[in-house]
Amino acid sequence: MKLNYLLSFCFILSLILVAGAHDAPPGMAAGEIVVMEHDIEVRQEGGILIISESMLFNNTGDGVFEGKVITRTPGNARVESATGQFHVHGGEGAHVCWSLVLSPGESARMGLVYTVTPHVSGLIWKNSIFEKELQYPTGRLILVAITERDVVASTAGLTTMQESEYDETLGMNVALFVGANMPPQRVRLAMEWTEVSTAAQYAGVIALVMVLIALPILKIKSRGIKKEGREELEYRKKALLSTLNQIEDDHQAGEISEVEYQELKSEYEKNVIKIMKKLDKIREDTAEPETKRAASRSPDKVHMPDTKIKKLGAKENIKELKMKKDALISMLKQIEDDYKAGAITKGEYQELKSEYEDSAIKIMRRLDEMRRGEI
Repeated sequence: MKLNYLLSFCFILSLILVAGAHDAPPGMAAGEIVVMEHDIEVRQEGGILIISESMLFNNTGDGVFEGKVITRTPGNARVESATGQFHVHGGEGAHVCWSLVLSPGESARMGLVYTVTPHVSGLIWKNSIFEKELQYPTGRLILVAITERDVVASTAGLTTMQESEYDETLGMNVALFVGANMPPQRVRLAMEWTEVSTAAQYAGVIALVMVLIALPILKIKSRGIKKEGREELEYRKKALLSTLNQIEDDHQAGEISEVEYQELKSEYEKNVIKIMKKLDKIREDTAEPETKRAASRSPDKVHMPDTKIKKLGAKENIKELKMKKDALISMLKQIEDDYKAGAITKGEYQELKSEYEDSAIKIMRRLDEMRRGEI
């Protein structure tokens, strides 16, 4: 909540600091580009940094600007998504370009998401540096850093609005920096790092998938406490399922051990089931009373109804079927646990068990047919 107020304050402050920035400085040529607003979020997730940027390009010249605007990504960055039609030039430290036509005083907002695997050094606490190069004069810069440990900025013109402070909502340290009327230069963040476990690396994959799903139009948003809704749960479910696919691929490629594979697979499957239960509860709250019980525990809720199984076409592959089979088996285990705990009656248990077993058997038969090349 405190971060919300800080971001609001920074926005008001930026309006005051750059009030005159819409007027072109003396001697500026026709069709000159500046960045009126530049928002950067640096989020540490496991062994990677996920960076979201939003830039408001403005033509402060006297004539029409027609050409490319660019932003430079640092080091070994990998561009995951960007607004509109864009091009990436170069390898490490690549330029992301957009072609724009802007009349005098006209603006266009562009954004991108990219990941960086930072270079770390040190023994107990790892030290890491993140640098971002500003290509244009920048009217207002807001930089939010969300990290496991402390982070400091060492860039001229940046004011620390909030030093690294633990945020209970995010479960991370949050730091906030603001700059105004900044010339082209490098923005530098120094942060403490920690050893990265295999599980933490996959947590980073989840966070990235959620960013790409939930932010088709990039914009830095203030964060506040909010109740988990259906849309957010769907985002998390998709991210978890995507990560399960990644775990499966890594195991087949020999990048993780059998023990790590089984532990991670079990943990993420449990999380998927928990989210499915929450989604079922949301559906129950809007369902008719007489259909609530059936709706909450139907095999359809695993997104594998018999009607859909019959319609599976050529697009379906062995990996997808295996994931569905594993999910059904996990649900069978959950039904068993619920019955032992007295959460469902014996009649409900037998009915649900039979339905889920039938669906799982159909998928296993189809897997056998695909492996034998009969499909």
